[in-house]
Amino acid sequence: MINERIPTGTKVNFIAASYKETNFKLTVANVRQKNNEDIGGILPEDGQISESVENKGNLKGKTKHSSWNKKATMIDSHAIPRSLVCGGASGSRFFISEETIASQLFIYKDKEVSETVIPNSGFTIRYTNKVFKSDGTLVKALGKIPVEIGMYSILEIQKSPNKVKVNKQESEAGTGGTEVIRWKIEQPDTGTLAWKVTEIKPVETT
Repeated sequence: MINERIPTGTKVNFIAASYKETNFKLTVANVRQKNNEDIGGILPEDGQISESVENKGNLKGKTKHSSWNKKATMIDSHAIPRSLVCGGASGSRFFISEETIASQLFIYKDKEVSETVIPNSGFTIRYTNKVFKSDGTLVKALGKIPVEIGMYSILEIQKSPNKVKVNKQESEAGTGGTEVIRWKIEQPDTGTLAWKVTEIKPVETT
């Protein structure tokens, strides 16, 4: 029996995608719900929410858990620095072909309720960087890939509702659409240092 004080779920809403100061970012809102209705403003009954996250894979390191927050809606930025997907000096540039899958769920507490997983608050966040030759052929090797003429990579950050298990705690899938953003990354032009980054039109939510 779920305590009536505990939110019943979390819904994800897309806010923005950006590439700024060598950082790729997908920003969403995690909206707390009670019986499929959004909870606005501050959580009632002195409630607080935090997240629990576990990463698996080699593209992105460990993610910090959020601090406890009294807001019913929390802004969540899923980011990865450019240095984890490409790098190197002129003549020795490389892409990094890897993937990390993060499992995320949310935890509630207040003065009367001890830390409890919100039942429908599970999400999966995928960070994937794939490398392609100039003709569009996928490079199947993983790790550092030396840059060839015309080679590029596609970085994708995706967040979707999913049943997850994090640190021995489980949650059913949250709600909302699958949010996806992609960027095409190309090596700098001759005589320049800046990698060329083009945002690819976001995939429609489902």
